[in-house]
Amino acid sequence: MHASGSPVSPAPPPTARAHLAAAGCSVLGDVLYGGRPDPRGLALRAVELAYRDPFTHRPVRIQAPAAEFLQRFGLAGDLEKPNPCPPPRAS
Repeated sequence: MHASGSPVSPAPPPTARAHLAAAGCSVLGDVLYGGRPDPRGLALRAVELAYRDPFTHRPVRIQAPAAEFLQRFGLAGDLEKPNPCPPPRAS
């Protein structure tokens, strides 16, 4: 629980960042986990949040526009490029 009393943390735990760094794909600007400093900030962003409202039981889906974020980090055309990170290992 967040200090404000909200059950939602204001930032995700660093688990995904640590796993990406361990796979050799540090998040742009994430100096804590091996990324290079970037004056534009940390290039990590949730683009969609989906959950069932606990009171109305209706599905809720919130999507963040990605174009401005991708342009800010110079990644606007990168969605069409192949992923440079190694594929996940089969468990």
